[in-house]
Amino acid sequence: MQISDLLQKRGIEIGGPSAHLFGAGGILPFYPTVASLDNVNFSSKTQWEKSLQEGNTFVFDPSRPPGRQFILEMTALVDILPASYDFLLSSHTLEHTANPILALHEWLRVLSDDGVMVLVFPHKEGTFDWRRPTTTLEHLQGDFDRGVDERDLSHLPEILELHDLSRDSEAGDFANFKARSLKNFENRCLHHHTFTTLSAVTLLNHVGLKIISVRAFRPYDIVVIAHKGQSASNAHFLDPSSPCYQQSPCHSDRNGKAGDSLADKSRSIGRNESCLILEAKAGSDEIVVFVHDDVSIRDAFFQEKIDDAFDKHGYAIAGVAGTMGYRIGPRLVDTPWFHQPQQLLSGWVEHLGANGVPVIHNIGPTLRRCIVLDGLFLAVDTRKAGHIRFDELFAFHFYDHDFCLSAHDAGLVLGTFNIYLSHKSHGNEFSEEFREAQNHFRSKWLPRQPQEGFWQPAPLPAAATPN
Repeated sequence: MQISDLLQKRGIEIGGPSAHLFGAGGILPFYPTVASLDNVNFSSKTQWEKSLQEGNTFVFDPSRPPGRQFILEMTALVDILPASYDFLLSSHTLEHTANPILALHEWLRVLSDDGVMVLVFPHKEGTFDWRRPTTTLEHLQGDFDRGVDERDLSHLPEILELHDLSRDSEAGDFANFKARSLKNFENRCLHHHTFTTLSAVTLLNHVGLKIISVRAFRPYDIVVIAHKGQSASNAHFLDPSSPCYQQSPCHSDRNGKAGDSLADKSRSIGRNESCLILEAKAGSDEIVVFVHDDVSIRDAFFQEKIDDAFDKHGYAIAGVAGTMGYRIGPRLVDTPWFHQPQQLLSGWVEHLGANGVPVIHNIGPTLRRCIVLDGLFLAVDTRKAGHIRFDELFAFHFYDHDFCLSAHDAGLVLGTFNIYLSHKSHGNEFSEEFREAQNHFRSKWLPRQPQEGFWQPAPLPAAATPN
């Protein structure tokens, strides 16, 4: 049976109405052609529909008769008999439930044996969730196994930290957003979970749906059409190299990743007391990222930018702040890179002020070749770096200076690039550990300082694009 035939039968929409998607002129203009369409919403008064009344009151298209309005939880459609509907529509609803697998099981129950689901997820890359990690299938299954219900607020700390209020005009300021979020059981505004195209498909495969079609649309819609009760494999749609991902407008889909935050692109391969060591991929080269454990990387285009740093700009080592020239001065205070002349400095970093308010420190112009980069973030192309290693003499302070000068002496190209990150501390150059490391560094490198006084950037490789 064709999907177009099913849509001329009896259907139900969870949430909505969604005229911008399913109405005339939408991505999937189903409303003008469906035979009938009922609706489920969780309350008679919501953030989106101010007043709802049960009965034949669901107006989804002015040219069609109203459908029946149910006031029910999407995870408990208790007033609806099994196999009552031939198709089910849902747009931007599964992220609002604390238990998506439970919801999908319930939706499958009310769908006929050869029924169709048309589901639209928000792609986190285009929404205020872009900073958040992608919800894994293991996490969703855990919520289902524990019987998590809609009063759950376990994701709230993450949401309050990473939600991008600049992309959410309806949320107001942080105080209003937090107050609204604490009342989520009443308003259901929270996105408990976040999705990419691959993670949405993985979820639907897990509950036994046969995927028919997958496509991502700008700015943030993932559209998946799936059959109930079909036994054929979904291997094609679970393959990150499939056209639905490679032709996606979302960068994380084209990368074959389940998400686009650093947490999705990397894995921890070690640490010292203050530095995480992460392994990431950029292009065909292996990239290792060293980042302080009080740094949050919040750039939606991190992968694109790190690709450019190594492939376009020819860097072997990339950072977010540093100095384009370096000299160990006669005074101890002149040793740190950030005490070099202002015209040599490059980069910008967000720090948290004493009151917790973010403050941007504009250090100098970025995308500049440098001699020394700050160790709060160092990305290293291991293929280019070769034998360069950290000197274990420097437990924390000045390990970055020593590493970068070693790389420079080996002829490697270092430089800054623009990524949005937030650093919770400023460092302490007055501690005993700092002074001890500074003395070790000066003893090691003063005898190697160039006669002209300054270390200058190495020439760019011929194939690299100049800054």
